[in-house]
Amino acid sequence: MSDGRAAADLATAADDDALLTSAPTHGRAIAIYTAAIVVAPMLLWAAVTATELTRIPWGSWEMVSRYLSAVLLLLCELRPLLLARSDGETDGITVSAAGRISHQAS
Repeated sequence: MSDGRAAADLATAADDDALLTSAPTHGRAIAIYTAAIVVAPMLLWAAVTATELTRIPWGSWEMVSRYLSAVLLLLCELRPLLLARSDGETDGITVSAAGRISHQAS
């Protein structure tokens, strides 16, 4: 006994296969587009970085506060803050997560 739905499903699958084999492949265009959206920003970043890095006064006293902030942020990221929950459990979040949470709450 033949089921009408099964024959229709087979015909649909055969039609899908025919469509897939007759569809043009755009592999080269996709590869060029992907390369362009990856390479172009990298080239722009390299150009901006090369011109701006020479303008930064790396050894000045103004940079000391930035170096200190970077070191403290790194150390605080290594040790998470412990938050006590109402059910007696504790969760640990990093300093950057705490800043993000407080920014969303305000």
